[in-house]
Amino acid sequence: MTIHHSTKIAVLMTLIMCSMSFSSLPHPPDGYDITEQEDSRPIIDYSSLEEPHDMFWSTEARALTGVQKFLVIDAKWPNHANSRFSSAELDDLFDVTISDFFADASHNQITIEGDVFSIDMPDDSDQYVVLNSNGVASYDSRKVVRDALQTVDPLVNLADYDEREVIVVLNGPWYNGVYWNADVSGLDENNGNWPFIVVSENDGKEGGLLTTTLTTPYPPRNAEDYNRTWGRIAHEIGHMFGLSHTTAGYDNNYALMARLYPGQLTGYSMTAEVDWLPDSRIYEPTPGTIEETVFLYPLEMASVGEQTQLIHIPIDDNKYYLVETRSRILADKYMHCSGYDDSLGTVTGTNEAEECIDWDFTGQSLPDEGVLVSFVDTTLPTSGQNAQAVSIDHDGDGNQDPILKAGDSFIISMDGKDGAIDVVQRMPNGAYEIKISYEVLSLTPPDIWMPDNPPWQVSSIWVDSPLNGLGLYQYHDGDNTIPNAGNGDNPWLGNENQVCAKVRNVGQSPSNTVPVTFKWKTQNMGVPSDSMTTIGTVNTGVIPGGGFEEVCMPWTPEVEGIEYDPSNPIIPLHACIRVEVGPSLDDPATAFNEAETNTENNQAQENIGHFETTSSSPFHPINVSFTVENPHQYDTYMWIEVTDLPDTWTYTLDWDSETIQRKSTKENNITIQPPSKFDDSEMRQIHDVGITVYFYCDDRYGATHVCELGSVVASVSPAQKTLTNIDTPYCTNDGRCTASGNVDGGMVGDPVTVIFTTPRGEEILVTSSIIDQSGAFSNSITPNSYADSTEGTWTARAVYVGGPNLEGSFSNSVEFDASKDTQPTTRLTVDVNESHTFTGSVENGRVGDAITLVFISPSGESYEIVSKITTNSEYAVDFTANETGEWTIRYTYEGREVSETFEVEEERRSSIPSVGIFATLSTLFISAIIVGRRLDN
Repeated sequence: MTIHHSTKIAVLMTLIMCSMSFSSLPHPPDGYDITEQEDSRPIIDYSSLEEPHDMFWSTEARALTGVQKFLVIDAKWPNHANSRFSSAELDDLFDVTISDFFADASHNQITIEGDVFSIDMPDDSDQYVVLNSNGVASYDSRKVVRDALQTVDPLVNLADYDEREVIVVLNGPWYNGVYWNADVSGLDENNGNWPFIVVSENDGKEGGLLTTTLTTPYPPRNAEDYNRTWGRIAHEIGHMFGLSHTTAGYDNNYALMARLYPGQLTGYSMTAEVDWLPDSRIYEPTPGTIEETVFLYPLEMASVGEQTQLIHIPIDDNKYYLVETRSRILADKYMHCSGYDDSLGTVTGTNEAEECIDWDFTGQSLPDEGVLVSFVDTTLPTSGQNAQAVSIDHDGDGNQDPILKAGDSFIISMDGKDGAIDVVQRMPNGAYEIKISYEVLSLTPPDIWMPDNPPWQVSSIWVDSPLNGLGLYQYHDGDNTIPNAGNGDNPWLGNENQVCAKVRNVGQSPSNTVPVTFKWKTQNMGVPSDSMTTIGTVNTGVIPGGGFEEVCMPWTPEVEGIEYDPSNPIIPLHACIRVEVGPSLDDPATAFNEAETNTENNQAQENIGHFETTSSSPFHPINVSFTVENPHQYDTYMWIEVTDLPDTWTYTLDWDSETIQRKSTKENNITIQPPSKFDDSEMRQIHDVGITVYFYCDDRYGATHVCELGSVVASVSPAQKTLTNIDTPYCTNDGRCTASGNVDGGMVGDPVTVIFTTPRGEEILVTSSIIDQSGAFSNSITPNSYADSTEGTWTARAVYVGGPNLEGSFSNSVEFDASKDTQPTTRLTVDVNESHTFTGSVENGRVGDAITLVFISPSGESYEIVSKITTNSEYAVDFTANETGEWTIRYTYEGREVSETFEVEEERRSSIPSVGIFATLSTLFISAIIVGRRLDN
């Protein structure tokens, strides 16, 4: 067992997933063939945690200007004598060729400086080979980087590299390369997380790592084109700068961050991910534009002044078109070798650059010149290897569309927008004359949108437990009436809770009624996510464009093997809730077309549950067990990364990397150890600790990628211990019983719930708030209002569920006789047609809350008066009864209806205000009262 000290990883895993029982394997990138895995859904039981998502692995794009400095390690395997590049050639490759390329691509905002150091690797190449998910071999790039840094450490002042970015260039067998990051320790300086690129020279002399035996000899493979090799490095450097793949499956022959090695960045990369194109060079037509002429210049030209280099055509807040020019100049100028003469080289068939006899534009070059149109939908994944937001397949046939030539037109017709892009001619200076027509036909259709961004850590789903009062939340960001982006409440196991979702319509037209289905599962059952249990479905009303609706439904979570125990009301439940929203369909009777055209964003998922470490001298560790399953048809090397653990915390794993046999599982456990003491400021922090399993995969072009098997976030925080005490309730002769006590360590204003249990087993919840620094609370109940017979022994138990930095606790159970010393009350009688002040006490009512009192006459007429709760939970209203006989006063507070009667007579009586008309009336409290029948047999 090894101990790791946490450092912040460049890849911030923010997605909260459920129990790691995967509904499907995250889509591997770049055309990676997953047909073998369709019927083998991986089941990784990250107990108490969550479920898979598309990988978010690119570094956050940063403002990029000036010199970008890299440590370049020219690493030689001891068992491979060949080398394509000398150190001097590598130095020239980075400081001249790649630097000039990025100067063109960035409008002269950056240059590249590569400090090249040559080393011999400490072990032969075979010692670094592991199995990919498709059964072919790959280098363990993290081990390569760690050993390379350890070897170069005596030669280099590693503190000179603030970004810790390292590029390792290998000789030996063909290896396309990979971008990732590694935590490195034991260096003389600059220990921590190093973003890295590992790439082979790909000279073709040693074959490629296409073997399942993990040993030499490696199968033969031709050398890669010289330009393509350094273009591949430029692609990986783009990832280091925070750029994601331009389109899903590499499906773009016109972009460096797709298939074009080397080649220009697209307008999307230059504007959405780095700020390399001035706003003044982006043209956006306004609605109503008809045949406006635009001269569109190539993107990389920095000397065009304020001329247009990108056209942005918005469809709505999330969708737009980009129009740009591609020309074989500057960053797109590079040709590739189309013919070799072996007699010019020293080794037959190696296809070295010096053997090239015909440099030309080939299928690996920029394939054509013209006008490129891209469609962007930012509701789809925008980052990582599976980025899907950008498409150049406009006809939907699965193939990228050709670029436009002079005389071609592109028609826009979607979501109520209509427009045309007409390419008139190419100018002698390389610009294209384009005519733009753009107008609004109607409002965009409704777009029901569940997930936040990112979609798996959402504030749109929450649980509301009655254990601390409905409408009040255990996890909040300062206002306990607003749930935080995550939990809200831990659900009350075996009892009725509310599960809620905020459903948004981000379109412009109103939506029709849409069904909202809630599902859930827990890790305790160890079932795959496709067998989630459906809680139920509730329909929204009509949601206006840009509006939202909150929907809730009751939920009683039952977990196999765990019975509800009244003596232990707090049982943390770590589970996952999924919300699936059906499409909004058109209603022909309305004025709007309510049919939803985009249903890609109609589901979201959220974990519930939270791990606390409490001050038990010292703070205790947190243990989480989980099972990793290899769903592939081949043995696969996998590793685990733990991210976002504070620097003063540590963790241990039973194992952190392992080759797992095909279709098998391996158990693991993580122990998260907090420090022994915390500052006050640290006590208020919740840490989302990421636990992620990765593996190597290949795309159909032979490129190696890091793929994610699944990720979870364990929400953990230090919590102060609390102690909840309760005194034996006392009952007054008007039938009201009060339970008082205190929460030692509780926070003023936090809710405390007392569970009153009747002699017949009914549980009645009454919630109040802590009133002072001592943690004092006082909860009252009028038993006659809830039980047909109050005779017998009642019990009371106080529950404090805690908060973001306070541990939950509950008291012992105390007994009392609710019927003792109670006396019947006399019904109020007033005079007809005389104003009377009616007062009452709303049990545990919140000051300022509005209540509507309904006065109902003997003949059935109703009169409504709105009042507000004042201090001491009271209200007072004036009312004049105009009929004799028995009247009823009725109101509803926090979901429970309360009523009382009074008599109106003809005879004039003195009008003495009723001080306690509701003294015997049991009213609802801060939260809804939950009555659960549990009869003793």
